[in-house]
Amino acid sequence: MEKQFINPIESMGFTQVVTVAAGEAAGLKTIYISGQVGDGDGMATQSLVAFKRLRKQLAAAGATPADVVKINTFIVDLKAEDMAGYAEGMAQVFGDLENQPASTVVGVTALVMPQFRIEVEAVAVVEA
Repeated sequence: MEKQFINPIESMGFTQVVTVAAGEAAGLKTIYISGQVGDGDGMATQSLVAFKRLRKQLAAAGATPADVVKINTFIVDLKAEDMAGYAEGMAQVFGDLENQPASTVVGVTALVMPQFRIEVEAVAVVEA
């Protein structure tokens, strides 16, 4: 098994992306992307920023949105009206795909910094 750590943030003690290849015989690499946060005013803006950051991290690992198999999204003080803004950001990255990734949205009380209202993490799988 081979692990690769991409875009580490040493001052914060975590890595943006970790890939795991399960040997040549398996021929697959799994990519784990840390939560990408949004900033700015309003859920739509924060969602767009978070999903653009997610796309950037996918590219750094040699993947595309089509390779994503699972997304987890955390939204502070989640309300029904937040879902429209969330959907705008998600559509920017995944809107053209016929097969959408499995997705979970969870309401939380807080994220790492008070200005962040949304955080998106993902798992992707590519050929090794």
